[in-house]
Amino acid sequence: MSSPSPIHILGVGNLGKYVAYGLSKLPQRPSLTLLFHRSGQLEDWEAGGRATQRISNSIADKSTHFDVELLQSSQDSLDGTRR
Repeated sequence: MSSPSPIHILGVGNLGKYVAYGLSKLPQRPSLTLLFHRSGQLEDWEAGGRATQRISNSIADKSTHFDVELLQSSQDSLDGTRR
């Protein structure tokens, strides 16, 4: 059986993290890359332990091992800076 195609998730708010968590629990887990728009989002991800979690019946289940990528905005391309 071939490995699943990689998946990139753009928009890593609550819904994006929930989708990433669900996909990470598949039996044939695909390679998952979370795409961040701003460096502050990436910093928050790092500070949060680089994990997503689902809490059910007061029990937390974490998922880790995501690839991450900081996207360069069009404004960054114009002036050569990152936000």
